[in-house]
Amino acid sequence: MKIGLHITTYNRLLFTQQCLKSLEWSNPKSSVVVIVDNNSTDGTKEFLKAYSLSYLNQIVFNDKNEGLGFAINQGWNILKDECDILGQINNDFLFEPGWESNVLACFEDLNLGYIIGTVRPDLEPGRKVTTSGKGFYILPLSVGAAYFLRTKHFKNGIAVSPRPFEKDYTGGGVNFHHQVQKLRGVRIAHPGILVRDSEYTNLEYVKYYDKTFGVRGITGRLREYRKNESQGRPRGVSNWKKFVEKYYPDKKGNYERFS
Repeated sequence: MKIGLHITTYNRLLFTQQCLKSLEWSNPKSSVVVIVDNNSTDGTKEFLKAYSLSYLNQIVFNDKNEGLGFAINQGWNILKDECDILGQINNDFLFEPGWESNVLACFEDLNLGYIIGTVRPDLEPGRKVTTSGKGFYILPLSVGAAYFLRTKHFKNGIAVSPRPFEKDYTGGGVNFHHQVQKLRGVRIAHPGILVRDSEYTNLEYVKYYDKTFGVRGITGRLREYRKNESQGRPRGVSNWKKFVEKYYPDKKGNYERFS
């Protein structure tokens, strides 16, 4: 089976660079990548125009940010005729070594329709092993941020809503989750894809988060996230330095800003 990875980017250049670097280091053998940039204004487009990767299919540059769901459907429509599985990845995810073989083993051994692709370290005690012994998973308990879906279901109409973010609308993820719950699915366990610390208090991203949360009318939630982060309780599960030290120790020194 072949995995088609759609990666959405919108600003947060350093996040994009680190996401793609972790993907490169994981050395996937059965994946194809499409990147859709939602009209970034921070140098992301310039970085991507110079970016190359052996398994990169295409980079799409949108002249207008039509929303996350619109971008995901763009990527999946490009990948749907080439790949058996479609993955939705944002630029705040980091790829562990072995994530690809784990995803494939779970789909094959468990005959799944979908996987929620984000690791939940707090649920690791409930981790299960697939029949072949090659896959690791936990049962899904909540809406996820990254998804893997068998392509046939996308072709049959299961897709993320293209409706753009607006006040009191936080995105199409919940509706999409309700659609895929009709299928058989699990949440991935280590090795998998980690949601990194969002760095809400990082001065580099203050304006970005103020704008994106403001569009959705959830600035109160942003204040809560910033308070928790300032008290040492970040919303993600790993920052870049800790991630590299744990999963790619031979890459030490790559915590800094990319040139």
